[in-house]
Amino acid sequence: MKRLLLLLIAFAGLGRAAERPNLLWLVLEDTSPHFIGCYGNADAKTPNIDRLAERGIRFTRAFANAPVCSSARTTLITGTENHILGTGNHRSAYPLPDEIKGFPTFMRDAGYATYNNFKTDYSTSSQPRLIRESWTESSGKAGWWKRDDNAPFFSVFNYNASHQSRTMTESYAWYRSNVLEKIPASKRVADGAFQLPTFLPDTPAIRREFARVYNSITLADHQIGHLLARLENDGLSEDTLIICYADHGEAMPRGKANPIGLGYRVPFIVVFPEKWKHLNPWGEEGSTTEELICFDDLAPTMLSLIGQTPAPWMTGRPFLGEHRAEPRPYVFGSRGRIDETAGCARSITDGRFLYTRRFLPTPELAPMKYFDVADIVRELRKPGTLTGPAAAMLAPGSHEVLYDLEADPWELENLAGTEAHAGRVAEMRAILFDHLIETGDILLLPEYELSRISKSGTPYEAGQAMPEERRRAILEAADLASRPEADPKLRELLASNDPIVAYWAAVGHRLHPDLLPARTEPTYPPARIELAAARYLANQDNKSADLLRKFALVDDVHLRLHALQRIQDFGLKAKTFRQTLESCLTGGDLNTRSSAEVTLHQLGLGDLSY
Repeated sequence: MKRLLLLLIAFAGLGRAAERPNLLWLVLEDTSPHFIGCYGNADAKTPNIDRLAERGIRFTRAFANAPVCSSARTTLITGTENHILGTGNHRSAYPLPDEIKGFPTFMRDAGYATYNNFKTDYSTSSQPRLIRESWTESSGKAGWWKRDDNAPFFSVFNYNASHQSRTMTESYAWYRSNVLEKIPASKRVADGAFQLPTFLPDTPAIRREFARVYNSITLADHQIGHLLARLENDGLSEDTLIICYADHGEAMPRGKANPIGLGYRVPFIVVFPEKWKHLNPWGEEGSTTEELICFDDLAPTMLSLIGQTPAPWMTGRPFLGEHRAEPRPYVFGSRGRIDETAGCARSITDGRFLYTRRFLPTPELAPMKYFDVADIVRELRKPGTLTGPAAAMLAPGSHEVLYDLEADPWELENLAGTEAHAGRVAEMRAILFDHLIETGDILLLPEYELSRISKSGTPYEAGQAMPEERRRAILEAADLASRPEADPKLRELLASNDPIVAYWAAVGHRLHPDLLPARTEPTYPPARIELAAARYLANQDNKSADLLRKFALVDDVHLRLHALQRIQDFGLKAKTFRQTLESCLTGGDLNTRSSAEVTLHQLGLGDLSY
């Protein structure tokens, strides 16, 4: 009898050892920690998120890998940086190899029920496969309550109440009906009841619009409270590890879409119930940690929590569970095209200092239809509204920036040009460049090329197969092209047998038209567009204008958008292209239409519609 009792105890112990936690993600959209109560904002009304911080661990150095949703979410689901996958251009549609899976696929194989409610938005044509393989159900009705048995669950809830459409883009009347009136009156943040970011002018019009940020986050917090109550009522709180975070930075001017801390940095809270406190490596509940994490860490961490090793393509490190690894000294981010607006930036941070190298320098408030329809942006664009340091957001962007995120949370002082930080800039730039070469930055190729690659393979495979010598040559050309000083070596590179090197050399000629005339005419279409733009900027010659008009009307969506982006750069000179721009308003893809519409609006030849 005693022996039988010992066996029963042993089997019971095995059962407890095999038990695994439920995992719950609460994902706010477009939210920076600056506007959350537990991160020090006394004006914010986020009681449910604040209570999570009281029960859990609050991260002060958590970063999205991209400042826009689709690129960030692609890294979340794969555990891999965008510049490696080729997924960093917002809502691009290039394939991934079939062997690259979403991490919930492995959780399903291990017996987890996986639910996504409801946003996916993966920046790849492989999205249908990722959804099918990853999720037991992905819909607006998905949740742990759909389980057929008591299997452990991984359940994700996305809160679009804090999305840019709420904080900026939809009309104020729409916001009032769909956000403000859904919040109890006692929880609403009034227009005069908060501190504005210091780079925004303190006017009634700006305050009315910026109050939307606070109230939209409050509504998301309110919805989170309802879900947590359901978890408690279902008797699952003590079995469920909760992670609450945002998918990237705040949807406000200088935030979302910008490769700086206001675009990358996110709130991040992990709550360990009593039953799973042994998984917590940081301290007592209510603690904070400065441990550095980034979105490519999430996938390997979830697998580590259920006892599985990260997949070989994952670039992050597990920060919880059986395979927890030591923190990295740096994490990396990137920004590509967002909607119709070009961009190519790479970032590195140690958690305090964030360095960004822009290979296509653009203003922090670059023209972009989805931003420019917003009343707050229209207000900021009025002549004389932005003065002092704030006016810099409309100026051409610096090719490199360094911000101290602790001493300068609104990132107003660019330290990259200061003697005191010259060593830090050089070191971070070198580490960043080595990382891009080592890992294979396929996003230094124009989208025209990524599309060509995708017809017979994948950008990921092309980047991994690229010899290191070529990776280095492309990065060096991109670096040379985007420096503020013109380098005559770009004329030599324009004749390179490598079309991508020639493309970047042509970019350098556009940014430095004083390098013209070049003795070589490239045949590669993206290089031809850049060089035509350079020549038009230099002397407005008809031949270059005709070439740009031709590319703006071709069938290839990438060449068409590329040409329109360059025409937009011409300022008032773009009126020469009015007929071409008007031709692009009908038919074609959304980005083409948006680019033409924004340019005509800038010229005073039309208004923006939404």
